Amino acid sequence: MLLVLAVLLILSPLAGFNKESTMPFSLVGIVSRVKPFMDVRTGVIYSYVYLSVRESEVKLPQVVVVKVLGGEIPELDLGFGVDGQPLIGEGDLIKVTVVIIGEYEGKTLLKPKGQIEVITYKTKFDTPESCYRLIRTGSGKLIKWRRKRIPFYINIKNVKKLFKKNSKAAIKRITEGALAWDKPEGAHFHLRYKGGKKAKAPKRDNKNVVMFTKIDGKGGTLGIAYYWYEISTGKILEADTIFDRSEKWYVGKSKKVPSDKVDLASVAAHEFGHWAALGHVPRNPKKCGGTSKLNTMYPEISKGDSKYRDIYVGDLNGIKRLYPKP
Repeated sequence: MLLVLAVLLILSPLAGFNKESTMPFSLVGIVSRVKPFMDVRTGVIYSYVYLSVRESEVKLPQVVVVKVLGGEIPELDLGFGVDGQPLIGEGDLIKVTVVIIGEYEGKTLLKPKGQIEVITYKTKFDTPESCYRLIRTGSGKLIKWRRKRIPFYINIKNVKKLFKKNSKAAIKRITEGALAWDKPEGAHFHLRYKGGKKAKAPKRDNKNVVMFTKIDGKGGTLGIAYYWYEISTGKILEADTIFDRSEKWYVGKSKKVPSDKVDLASVAAHEFGHWAALGHVPRNPKKCGGTSKLNTMYPEISKGDSKYRDIYVGDLNGIKRLYPKP
């Protein structure tokens, strides 16, 4: 079974809707408006995306609204990204699986049940190159850190509660995931573990935090990376990652992972790749010369698989492009 590493944008459903209203269905539409807003408690930015419906598996009004994670607030010069997913803009043609959760400004309100697929962009900022994908602001500036050494913290209490006697091994596997991006020759990007913090994630608190929490249950999303950045420069200001505590994680050192477990070191390496500002490589294995699935930034992993602990050619080219050694 393949487990999706990409973000599933699951928001809390509104009360008062029957089961039929929450059955997922596919939708294709053109973005006519994007209205961002911030949760002041966490600093997380959401966007109301207005879609002119082109295709739908159920009958819908001509215009609907989809509430998604991520967006940019120009007045604050602040952007918020999720798992390297490209920023959605006006004129983009998108495809997404959604459920109905209510109404917003008199229009049907939907939430995604999976990552949004952008079929065509009004701009071409997201074009993959050399089997890696860079992420950019709405105006096309590269999103990246402007410093070469980035400190991060792990919610130790959170890890100990979940892994108990194996908590040290879990912390070790997470730090190894960070170090995977420290090895490449020709790149100057370094993540440094600085110890434990009680901080939560995702939350804008000037700390780069990793923790375990509930995402969508066993067999779904394994991890999500979040990052805040300056719109004017593309400079990353802060990043957080969460892993789903519901999964059966493998925290051993051996690369022979049991077939019923998910390799934590591999998933950590993938999510830290998003911290570096790399998006997902194409799912289509025919792209990238047939090597797409070999890259750590491929968006899926199988139970029992450990190959993504080590970055591959596309990952290497991407990290060198973003953070070349002088």
